[in-house]
Amino acid sequence: MRDTVEELGNPRALAAWFEKRASLSASNPAITYEDVTWSYGDLAARVRAASSVFHAQGVRRGDRIGTLCQNRPDVIVCLLAAARLGAIFVPLNFRLTAPELDYVINNAELHTLVVGPEYTDLIEGLRDRLPCKFYAQFGTSHRGFPVYETLLDQAGRAPDRVDVADSDVAALLYTSGTTGKPKGAMVTHGNIWCNNSNWTLAFGFREDDVMLSVAPMFHAGGLFAIMPSVLLTGGHVIVRGAFDPDDYLQTIERYGVTMTFGVPTMILALTQSPVFEQTDLSTLRFVIVGGAPSPESLLRICGRRNIPVAAAYGLTESTSAHTFLETQYALPKINSVGRAVMMGAFRLQDGDGNLITEPHVKAEVQLKGDNIFVGYWRLKDASQEAFTEDGWFRTGDVAYIDEDGFLFVCDRVKDMIISGGENVYPAEVESVVLDHPAVANVAVVAAPDEKWGETVVACVVTKPGASLTYDELEAHCTAQLARYKIPRRLRLMDDLPLNGAGKIQKATLRDLVKQEMETI
Repeated sequence: MRDTVEELGNPRALAAWFEKRASLSASNPAITYEDVTWSYGDLAARVRAASSVFHAQGVRRGDRIGTLCQNRPDVIVCLLAAARLGAIFVPLNFRLTAPELDYVINNAELHTLVVGPEYTDLIEGLRDRLPCKFYAQFGTSHRGFPVYETLLDQAGRAPDRVDVADSDVAALLYTSGTTGKPKGAMVTHGNIWCNNSNWTLAFGFREDDVMLSVAPMFHAGGLFAIMPSVLLTGGHVIVRGAFDPDDYLQTIERYGVTMTFGVPTMILALTQSPVFEQTDLSTLRFVIVGGAPSPESLLRICGRRNIPVAAAYGLTESTSAHTFLETQYALPKINSVGRAVMMGAFRLQDGDGNLITEPHVKAEVQLKGDNIFVGYWRLKDASQEAFTEDGWFRTGDVAYIDEDGFLFVCDRVKDMIISGGENVYPAEVESVVLDHPAVANVAVVAAPDEKWGETVVACVVTKPGASLTYDELEAHCTAQLARYKIPRRLRLMDDLPLNGAGKIQKATLRDLVKQEMETI
């Protein structure tokens, strides 16, 4: 392992700083999965073995290495092994259909694909249409794919680490593709370093921190929010394969978890777990809630259990978070996503190109900083359209600032409902609906309306044993919302459709509501 200043190369490169940390914290716990713990030394050895295997199969600088599996520590291993080779890591969304995977794998031109056992049949059905030169499988052999673990056990000497620049691409993260084809956001080594620095400076990560990771690792929130920053500072990451509220809470208590990250739907499910009230959560330094605005009722439930909640706002294109609301502002600035990261900035611009500096004026939020991606893979036009002429990333999110400069994200531009010429922001309505005692979860979408253009529809999941009528919902909302914001229809559902990142698929809900309206 190279350790002198002369041999280190670019110290901000992903594999370089990890190897340095591994040499400093070799015996410390790095990752625990299914009750097996790897030290930093173990993890580094596994990364070297994986890089040896991939190199032997012909992976070279700039080639793409993909994984298709649920959360497991070897996703992190493959990320770091790709970085050692100067290759590009592509974590695939395991919830995609066969045609969607076909498109993404071909678009990325994966050289190597490592597959979880539950997805081997799916990939085998696509194999004659895919560009991959090498396949391997986690777990037992199936369909003739080499077993990844066996390959690591038999690996030869690892090649020397390839030195890369900050501007070199480290990962392709494909957007969820709720509209149109998924796009591969090119995240660089410099983006990841800046992202780590922003998280660490905001929350003071320590060597004794224990992080619980359950957000899907094919998403920026699962792969780059908190986790690499914890590894940078020598902390301990607990990996869970999937989200189960009861197990999540019990894991916090068992391992003394100090931090975790989740989208509001996950945190809401925790508060509704039967073991929530009895679980010892006293070790938590903070829970980061991101991915969507957090309802006030959820934050107040966490406050009652003395759970320090911080908010984060960002996108795949910002590597993870671009604003933070620290725990001390959770209640004073409720519903805010805070202020810009240390090494970044945001601004508001209206549809006419005017910069908005006055408080409470809604406009598109735009971002700038070294954590912002460099563009979409092989999509020159889309990459150019994503940025303003002066280099700010267009988020497509509607937001405003208050008198103190704290940012409040209202909604997606595309999710905004225009009813009778009035703008309705679904997040505002959802926060009110979620306060109803019968409501477990809600998504507000638009339905076409001949008179008003669009009308407001509440898609509601009720709590077990609870019921809700439209009249009850209307009465609840009347006291808190202007008349034009009140839902005109109630659609009761067993579950809300979620994408791979745990976000509600509003495009799917809009289609369902539209189809129902057409049959009336």
